[in-house]
Amino acid sequence: MPPAREYWRASTTPFSEGTHLTPLHEALHVAVAQLLGGEVEKISIKKGGEGWATYSSPPRPWQDIAVWLAPALINDLSPGDETWLKRQNPRRRGYAWSWIQKNKKRIMRRAGSIAKEMGKTPGTLSWNPETDCWVWKPRKRHKR
Repeated sequence: MPPAREYWRASTTPFSEGTHLTPLHEALHVAVAQLLGGEVEKISIKKGGEGWATYSSPPRPWQDIAVWLAPALINDLSPGDETWLKRQNPRRRGYAWSWIQKNKKRIMRRAGSIAKEMGKTPGTLSWNPETDCWVWKPRKRHKR
């Protein structure tokens, strides 16, 4: 039997098959950042399926690691996430993973509600502090 894959390793699912998970993947990053006190600016999803979230880092190093580890809950860590996590202190990484496991239900509930706010991709989801809600802006397609 081959050894188990470490929780912080990238998913082995081919990118094209995991494209539909991008909104939830990014929402997980944002949900953990929010739960740990970080400020979230926006989530952007491109046509090809790649996405990113812009947020202020939580104050402690293990909390930043938790934000990067969040997509491991759905087995959807990207190679970029793995590369960054590989360089982190294993003790902090373990502490962050423990926190994620203890708060899994809260994280998944919040991430689900954030992902639900996203319309058809591509587009950008931004937090509007004036109205205290998310705003989805689909990316306009250019006619040729």
